[in-house]
Amino acid sequence: MCRRMYSVGSSAFGLGIVAWLVVVTTGQDCPPVSCPPSADINQRVNVLAASYSNVALLLERLEREVRQLSTAIGNPDSPRVAFSAALEHSRVVKTSDVLNFEKVITNVGNAYNAMSGRFTCPFSGSYFFTATISTSTTGERIAAELRRSTQPDAFLMYVLAASHDDHNTGSNSVITRCEKGETVHLQAIHVTGPTPTLWYAWSTFSGYLIG
Repeated sequence: MCRRMYSVGSSAFGLGIVAWLVVVTTGQDCPPVSCPPSADINQRVNVLAASYSNVALLLERLEREVRQLSTAIGNPDSPRVAFSAALEHSRVVKTSDVLNFEKVITNVGNAYNAMSGRFTCPFSGSYFFTATISTSTTGERIAAELRRSTQPDAFLMYVLAASHDDHNTGSNSVITRCEKGETVHLQAIHVTGPTPTLWYAWSTFSGYLIG
């Protein structure tokens, strides 16, 4: 009869651990320990390969769903820039005046300066801008342009309001590419009438980064 007795232990040596195994045999010689047949090993390998394939397919599907959700709700890591401002008081304007809208409604990213009326692009990208100007009832005409600092003699859009016996309002919008550090502002280019006045209730300037 073959009997095997095993004694397993460990001891500390320096910074490592030394493991030791003592095998004691009694009686007759013991047959060698046999390995599982190769067919069994191949079967296990196939099972593991199939499991790996399933995990890879699941991971690919999850990544695709994450991309779809990111597109649907917007990338939370993308920069957020948006502003909207209005006139706080009606004012008489002159040709070449920069129109500063001092009543800030929204200023995400703090890129709009209410004192100067200028918006500084904090990131390069495509921006949407819109403006509305409203005149009083005294028969004036006010035209303004949206301009950028890098092209002071060119304009991005044109806004016109001309009153007769009642208020008149003009609006316009534009999408344009802006580089980081560029400034954008609304400037009066032509005014007529005894007291060309922008009406505070309906004059606004807004914009935001598209991406």
